[in-house]
Amino acid sequence: MSVNQYSFSVTVWQISVSCIIVFVQTTELTSLKRDLDKQKEQASAADMKIKWNENKLKAEQDTHKVFRVTAVALRRLIQESCITVYPHLI
Repeated sequence: MSVNQYSFSVTVWQISVSCIIVFVQTTELTSLKRDLDKQKEQASAADMKIKWNENKLKAEQDTHKVFRVTAVALRRLIQESCITVYPHLI
């Protein structure tokens, strides 16, 4: 084998190895992109759940405020009724 043929064989081998390395890196990059997309979807889903829970909590707080106001008004009515019906107990 002459020096030129040996040199050509080494160059072809180096190119083959380089191609394999590029293929492996491309495969890894594709896998990493897929994982990144999956993480983005999970983050988006978590954000949606947080917003939904915040809205639910706000609705419950509003309901509680209305209930509290109604309870105070009812207590006042009951006290006034008791005073009217049973003034001798006071």
